[in-house]
Amino acid sequence: MVVYDKLSKVAPFRKKYSLKFLAIAFIGIHVPLIGMGIFFAVSSDHPDLFTTIVFMLGLTLFATFCTLSVLNKLLAPLQLASKSLNSYLEDRIVPELPMHYEDEAGVLLANIGKSIGILDHMVVEKTGVIDLLSHDLRSPMARIIGLSQVQKIDQENGNNNKYTDEIIAECNHALALLADVIHILRQEEMTGKSIPLVKTSLKEIVTKSACAFDIRSSEKKISWAINVNEDQQLEVEPTLFTQAVKNVMNNAIKFSLPGSTIYIDSKLSGSLLYMSIKDEGIGFDMKDSEAIFLRFTKLGRKGTQGEASTGLGLFLSKKIMQRHGGDLIAESNGPGSGATFTFIIPFK
Repeated sequence: MVVYDKLSKVAPFRKKYSLKFLAIAFIGIHVPLIGMGIFFAVSSDHPDLFTTIVFMLGLTLFATFCTLSVLNKLLAPLQLASKSLNSYLEDRIVPELPMHYEDEAGVLLANIGKSIGILDHMVVEKTGVIDLLSHDLRSPMARIIGLSQVQKIDQENGNNNKYTDEIIAECNHALALLADVIHILRQEEMTGKSIPLVKTSLKEIVTKSACAFDIRSSEKKISWAINVNEDQQLEVEPTLFTQAVKNVMNNAIKFSLPGSTIYIDSKLSGSLLYMSIKDEGIGFDMKDSEAIFLRFTKLGRKGTQGEASTGLGLFLSKKIMQRHGGDLIAESNGPGSGATFTFIIPFK
């Protein structure tokens, strides 16, 4: 890469890979002519024909060898690209490729480096999803089978529906897990792609999302206090953004105490809109404010009425907000003090 690097620092060759080859070839072709001119200029008497031919052939061979050697060195970025791809395909070694070159070969190296990085991230993510499914689905499925067998025995003894609610709860947990995993896989397939943005009313999304939890909030006697300006129009992907909001609302209900209130507020600050969902639930320690967004976090807990958690909802919501160029942050004054989740959304 030494020859390529040095030529890339010369202004005329910085952005054109082909010019590097043409310049070396041009010099190589003209070296014999320049050498012959110098040879005749410095010779005191006219050299004989044999000496002239031998000198010209020797100079031509030397110039050809040097030119081909330099041109071969100019292939270094392409050889590096090929070697990096093979290393990743055969041994899963993620290369550290240079990103600062501006010509076609440099751009190719940068794109290969970025592509391998994205591909490796997706492989790791999907491996994690497989591990998650194999671990977290095995337990509820085994429990469903066990409960069903006990239910069958009870039916034979005349005792009906004793375990029906538990079977339904386990099935709902498994379905929720599958839904979250599917959303994550869809997000990973869209990595690097732009998402279509639509002008959408924030209040409409919040209101409809809250209505989707009418039954659950009624069961826990939880009320909503929504203070969102009707004029706040966001450019978001409605389905993904709604999913992120619902995930946080679902968490707020799950960890809220019966009879409490969930507050939803929004405010503008410069080019950003902040929307907070605040509950009066069990809260958390602020040192865990980042860890609760991790996919494999060990901080997952059951809700205030024993509701199960997949541990993926917050991870997915934060990822969706980052895809929108925003963020999702969590705050709490400590255990038992409730929690506030704030969406940070670019606002035009």
